[in-house]
Amino acid sequence: MYIPRFAGRTGLVAVALAAAVGTIVRLTAADSRISEIPTDDGTLALELANRWRELEPDIESYVDAEAVYFRFPSDTVVEAALPGDAMVIAAAPYINYTRPCAIHAVSSCQSELANEPVRVTVIGESGDIVEELETETMDNGFVELWLPRDRQYTLRFEARGRSVETIAGTYSDSPTCLTNLKLAQQNEEGSEEDRDG
Repeated sequence: MYIPRFAGRTGLVAVALAAAVGTIVRLTAADSRISEIPTDDGTLALELANRWRELEPDIESYVDAEAVYFRFPSDTVVEAALPGDAMVIAAAPYINYTRPCAIHAVSSCQSELANEPVRVTVIGESGDIVEELETETMDNGFVELWLPRDRQYTLRFEARGRSVETIAGTYSDSPTCLTNLKLAQQNEEGSEEDRDG
């Protein structure tokens, strides 16, 4: 790099300082969004995390059984508590590939079946149907289910003529990310068989 003779050592310091200031400005731009987080409403915070997934790639976000967390480039972490009576489970049915996960990383988790029509049935411990919905997986391939806390459920997912069931809980140590949901083909008798491997 050419440095004018009159600049000398002072010029190098100025260049280094300008580079550092540029970094600070970049971090401040992302950190300036901290005030937008609804720290008193975990439901709205999760919606924001989903929006920021594409809009703010420098901001990491994840959700456990207690709160939604945002980590900014400056390493500042902001959390928004989930409701006391409900928690979210992010579920990703798949056909060909998946990966293990327990804590849903809203900013980075990606599953196979994005924007895919899916039927979801939530069954309570006594066999009653808690919820039934026809929906579509999000851009990340997940369906987010808000369920009452401290209970166990059977979750059934149906897509592309295939289905899968799993047991999930909403306890303080329960996972918020379910990725072990391999959809199996149903044969004519109604039982399921996996024809993909």
